[in-house]
Amino acid sequence: MSNILEIFGESLKRILETSAGEFIKRYRDILPDFDFVHEDDSVGYVFELMSRGKDYIIVIDSKGRLRGVITYIDVLMHVGRKEHEILTTVLSSIVGSLKRSKIPTGVLSDLRISLLMRVLPPIIHENSKVIEALSAMERADTHYVLVLTRDGAVLGVITAHSIFRAAMRRIHKLVT
Repeated sequence: MSNILEIFGESLKRILETSAGEFIKRYRDILPDFDFVHEDDSVGYVFELMSRGKDYIIVIDSKGRLRGVITYIDVLMHVGRKEHEILTTVLSSIVGSLKRSKIPTGVLSDLRISLLMRVLPPIIHENSKVIEALSAMERADTHYVLVLTRDGAVLGVITAHSIFRAAMRRIHKLVT
């Protein structure tokens, strides 16, 4: 048992020293799938993408710049509040002080995703080490980080879960 823990520790150490770009190339099959939407698209469209297996929705503006991210967790955390609270939510967004609140499912599909997305998601660049991804996740209090190319394009999404799975894959290869 302690041998497996030692192997895990060594595997994790090697993975954390890998560049984010190399991690994405090597472990693409265990990374979450993502797609892009415009910041004015509807939540209904996001549901269509999620129903097709997209785990992370990258929100961009009309110039292709990163504006935010929406995940299934974001959607779940906004569903279920009483109808009369929608007015408060919409008015709050107008004055720029929107706080996350629960939104009834009937209203949800027509809302613009910019009301629900996580603004300023954690990002690192492809040449950053995976350990920097974990640090960015911790600072942002989230379980994922977007990886950008030198040109600012989204290369992929690294999650804490994918890092753990990569380490477990290395163990499996070493012990079998």
